[in-house]
Amino acid sequence: MEDLKFFVSWEQNPRTNTLNLNISFHIWESFYNIFHYRCYQVHLNSIGE
Repeated sequence: MEDLKFFVSWEQNPRTNTLNLNISFHIWESFYNIFHYRCYQVHLNSIGE
């Protein structure tokens, strides 16, 4: 069967007022190799000042 691991990490940069969000998936399929791909890295404006 399928095993899914989900990782989220983030860091905030107060100088530029942005948030770096990293989301990674680790998927194991029995008759495939391990797929590892990073979904996206986004820069979000902070809410409020």
